[in-house]
Amino acid sequence: MSTFPPIPPLSDEELFTFDRAGFAVVRNAFPPTQVRTLAARLELLERAGPACLPAGCHPVRTPVVDELRLLNLVEAHDEFLELVDHPALLRWVRALVPHPQRVTESFSITRRRGPGLPLHQIPIAESTNEGGRPRTKFLTFLLALSEVGAQDGPLVVFEGTHHVRVPFPYNLLHAGWDMPPHDLAAVQTTRRADEGRIARVWEEIPGYREVHVAPGDMVVMTQDLVHGAKAVTSDRTRRTLVLSYSPYHFSGWHGVEPSARLLARATPERRRLLAGPFVGSLHPGLAPPWIEPSADFPLLVETERENAPDPRAPGPDTREVRALLLLNARRRTSRATAESGRNGALPARGVCQLEVSGCEHFALALDDGTDGIRLIDGEDARAEAHLQIELQDLEDLVHGRADPVELFYRGRAQVRGNRRLAMSLADLWCGPTPPPCYPPSS
Repeated sequence: MSTFPPIPPLSDEELFTFDRAGFAVVRNAFPPTQVRTLAARLELLERAGPACLPAGCHPVRTPVVDELRLLNLVEAHDEFLELVDHPALLRWVRALVPHPQRVTESFSITRRRGPGLPLHQIPIAESTNEGGRPRTKFLTFLLALSEVGAQDGPLVVFEGTHHVRVPFPYNLLHAGWDMPPHDLAAVQTTRRADEGRIARVWEEIPGYREVHVAPGDMVVMTQDLVHGAKAVTSDRTRRTLVLSYSPYHFSGWHGVEPSARLLARATPERRRLLAGPFVGSLHPGLAPPWIEPSADFPLLVETERENAPDPRAPGPDTREVRALLLLNARRRTSRATAESGRNGALPARGVCQLEVSGCEHFALALDDGTDGIRLIDGEDARAEAHLQIELQDLEDLVHGRADPVELFYRGRAQVRGNRRLAMSLADLWCGPTPPPCYPPSS
């Protein structure tokens, strides 16, 4: 789990500034020691070369601009992974991005002397104001790892353009840039996009703003804000980390999804933010392994139409506890198989009949069939063990509030037949719900 302190909400002033301008600058968002560590780690990755980069981290060079980007940077090292649920970012994400949210890109930008980036915006961000609070579907954080002044290719934004619903009428290329002789196709494409636009020096266009930052500063912006970057005219190298967040159903912006190895080592909160997309409720046996049951993704119980009690004398409802029992058992069985690679690591196979006082009976079976762990309605003649228990005690076991051995010795859980089998299967479904299991990486 994350060890970060509670995340304070955004202030009214922060919300007002962001809603008006489309961006905000957070000074000293990260301490100098962490910034130096991140910068050193990034420089090592840049020097490693494509063949030596961690699996899943992809180098890309931007046409025309002397710029290297390392895509899916969270795969490269835990120091980058820890940014995913950092409070400095999440307080903005929770306030501005429709719930639930996920990470849709993580990469670095390393730029040296040369032209800047043409102006652009991403309309799918769809900035709105709901009930007096700003919302965006594409929220980006730029964490400065180096000083970025007027000569270091600073970010350029045009305040308020995220709320303007007519096309940006001005030139996208800066008039003062000397374009290099390489990547002519990219240069010509951008110049064609400028045909018919109003030619004006960027600095004279309404809303123009240069964003100068120091190491550890962070810029928060919505991607439908018109933005670009000025040329780097100094001899310094500019390094920036970029993370973006969107609603959960959005796919990764660069088409790169997290690896099983990354999800396996991530905390539950980071795993939820990294994985996806997923929309809807969880069905027992079909739940994506990276999603934990929650208010956002509720676990649906399965129908018991065939064994429904007489409506004239309804008994206690065990559907939820049965669904969680099955989910626990399947995940622990899957984890045992994945970690050992041998069937011998699984508990003893067999059938345990659960006799819940005042409720319908059902059985838990672990066998060699394709279903693996199963719940069986009613009585099962193959049962080698019978467990008698109250519904409240069963619920406490499934949710991890009670210990099966303690209930046994207190007489609240009574076992007939194969006691070893009953306790072995009980270890599978006693909660809380274990984290998902992933196959070992090759």
